[in-house]
Amino acid sequence: MTLKPTLRPTRAAHYLHPGGPWDTASLDAVLAENTPGPEAERVASMAGGLRARGVKRGDAVAWQLRNVEQAVLL
Repeated sequence: MTLKPTLRPTRAAHYLHPGGPWDTASLDAVLAENTPGPEAERVASMAGGLRARGVKRGDAVAWQLRNVEQAVLL
């Protein structure tokens, strides 16, 4: 099987140039800048919110978010 790229290099350049649609910090970069303390507090807060809504350990939870740091907290 041969994979064929679907994005032309000229179009890819549009997305990758400074100021282009993808000129934002990656999720990995955002998380690397944060210290564990505040993130741990946010995780605990989110877990508390889920428990308050009746979610228990082992329950399945579905969620949908863009590639943002809040997705990592879940």
